[in-house]
Amino acid sequence: MCNLHRAESIVRRYIVSLSLDECTNQSLLSMQLTPALRDSLKLVYYPGDGCHTLTSTISNLYWIGGSCGRCGFATRAEVAGFMGHSQMRALAPLSRFVSSDYMANQWLAESVHGRMAAECARLALDHLAPRPHWTAGSLYSGAFDALITGFVDCGVRIERVFAADVVPEKLRVLSSAFSPHMCFTTAHEASRRCPHVDILTASPSCHEVSRARDLLDGGEDLPSEAVVEYTHAIVETICRAAPLVVVIEQTNGLRTHHPALYLEFNRALGSLPYYWFPSELDARTDLGASHTRTRLLWVGIRVDVCVFRLPQPSPVGLPTP
Repeated sequence: MCNLHRAESIVRRYIVSLSLDECTNQSLLSMQLTPALRDSLKLVYYPGDGCHTLTSTISNLYWIGGSCGRCGFATRAEVAGFMGHSQMRALAPLSRFVSSDYMANQWLAESVHGRMAAECARLALDHLAPRPHWTAGSLYSGAFDALITGFVDCGVRIERVFAADVVPEKLRVLSSAFSPHMCFTTAHEASRRCPHVDILTASPSCHEVSRARDLLDGGEDLPSEAVVEYTHAIVETICRAAPLVVVIEQTNGLRTHHPALYLEFNRALGSLPYYWFPSELDARTDLGASHTRTRLLWVGIRVDVCVFRLPQPSPVGLPTP
C-alpha cells in the first residue's frame, strides 16, 4: 500500500538530495526506483506496518496493490478498516446518501478512530456504577457518532437522544443509522435546546488547530475564534445536559501549536463540577491501530457519581498542562 501524496514528496526530496538537477515534474516522472530504494525511502507500507496519519485530504490517495490481490485506490470499506470502523452500522446508510468513495473516505478519515472511542468509553465506565440503559447526546457528531459508538462497542445499551453537526448531509446519514430523537444543525443550538443525558460526547473539527493546516496555510491564520466558539458550546451544553460522563476529543495540535488556547480550554472544563481524566494517545503506538494518529482526550465524570479508581483524576478546577 502506498500513500501517493506522501510518496511524491519523498521522491522530490530524494532527487533534490542527489544535487543532480532541479526537481522538475519531468525528473520526478522519469526517476527509476529499484525495489530496494523504494523500500529504503519507505514509499510502501506492508501488512503490519504503521501508516502515517490518515487525514481527509489524503484519504483518497492510498493505492493498494499486490501480486495476488487487487490493485486500485482504497475503497470506503478499506478506509473504514483503517479507522477501526469496519463493522459500523453507519456504512450501510452512508452508501445510500453518498455515491462516491471520495466523500465517504473524507468523512471516515475525519471521524474518531474506533479504538480511541472504545478506550474512552472503558475509562468512563471504570469510574461509574453500572446501569442497564444510558441516554446519550453528541456535539460535532460527524456521520458516524464514533465516540458514542465506542460505548456501544463496550456492550453498553445506548439511546441516542440528540446529535449536532453543521453538515446537513452528515446529519442525514447519522439520523438514518442511529435515529437520534433530536438533530441540531449547530452545537450552539444544542446548547440551548438539548435535554438531560447520561453521556455527552464532543469531537470538534481539528482543521483549525491541526499541524497539517499550519503547513498548508503557513501558520498565518489564528484559530482562536473557532476554539472559543466550540469551548463555549461544549461548556454550555454540559451545564444544560448535566451528563454523568463527558468525552471530548481533539487533535494534539491544540496543545503543541496553540498552548494558550489549550490552557484556556482546560480552565473552562476545570470550572465545571467534574473530575477530569485527560490523556494524549496515539492510535498506533498506544492502541495498536494501523496508522499514527495522536489525539487529546478528556473523560470527565460528574463529581457526585464518580467511583474513584486508578488513575486518579485531575483536581476539580485545575487544568492539566
